[in-house]
Amino acid sequence: MDSNVNATFEKLDSKDKQTAYEALLEIQKLIDNGVDWAYDVWDHLKEDLTSRDKAYYKSLNASVHQL
Repeated sequence: MDSNVNATFEKLDSKDKQTAYEALLEIQKLIDNGVDWAYDVWDHLKEDLTSRDKAYYKSLNASVHQL
């Protein structure tokens, strides 16, 4: 996974909802064409889906989780 993709995933954790949403849209564009880095981020996404502290991120990551 290149540094741009990694930075985009880091933006998903932004406290600013607009920044997180824009990161989600960017990731969705990337995964529409298929990716080879799905398992690199899988554990992070799964953790966010089960976190009680990250309710907002659950909806974001549920969308991305369809990698």
